Amino acid sequence: MATPPTPQQNFLGAPIKVVTTFGEEFEGELFCYDVSGSNSLVLRQTAEDGSQNFKWVRSNVIREVHASGPPRSNFEPLPAIDVSEAEDRMAQAEKAALAKVKTFGVGVTEQAQDVFDAISKTMSCEWDREDILVNVLGVRIQKPYTSENCSGGDDPRSLDRVKTVLKGELERIEQKKLAAAGKGGQARAAASSLQAPAAQPVAQPVAQPVAQPVAQAAPTAPTVSAPAVAPAPAPAPAPPAPVSSGGSPGGAPESNDAAPGNCNAGAAISDQG
Repeated sequence: MATPPTPQQNFLGAPIKVVTTFGEEFEGELFCYDVSGSNSLVLRQTAEDGSQNFKWVRSNVIREVHASGPPRSNFEPLPAIDVSEAEDRMAQAEKAALAKVKTFGVGVTEQAQDVFDAISKTMSCEWDREDILVNVLGVRIQKPYTSENCSGGDDPRSLDRVKTVLKGELERIEQKKLAAAGKGGQARAAASSLQAPAAQPVAQPVAQPVAQPVAQAAPTAPTVSAPAVAPAPAPAPAPPAPVSSGGSPGGAPESNDAAPGNCNAGAAISDQG
């Protein structure tokens, strides 16, 4: 008795739209689902040019599912997987990864790694600590990895060939570095020209000294100078009085000044004597 299909199987091959809890919307054909292991589903999206893209969505972030049509009637089953072929591809990938690891020098400079990468494009090389071994020609290149540091070789022509190739690769490496430095300088110049001009420092106002109020002296009464008193003039000396001949010696001088009214009386007295 055949097992009845589950509700999920009824939607296999149907075009659906899934809305997640983050608000994202994905549309496509329900390609497969897993409710017991990864709890997820896969949508197959077909572009206009026929290419296909597969979108993996976890079921715990699905909020809504809308079916926009019935499943395809000619829905093809999943193809069988050849496990042995998958294992061979895995072994080849591991081998290529291990070979890639051997191309990286340990404890070498960037210049040494650039030289190794350039020579290995045309010659099989490997690292021997810090030396580069060109296996096919048996030439050893030691640091500082110039043509003067090449030795060995199965024959002189092999050594000359490695020297010529190394010299050319060193010139290319130097040109690349100069070109990269020039582009970097141009990029920095362009970036600096696009930068906003630096803000000019704002001149701070110079603090002016605050004039301190000068203490005013209390107003004093104006000094009135008294006028100088001139000294009284000394009295003029009296003129010497004339000495009368009729006077007694040592007596007081007689005054010739007589009152006008006494002139006759004096004359009379003088006549009687």
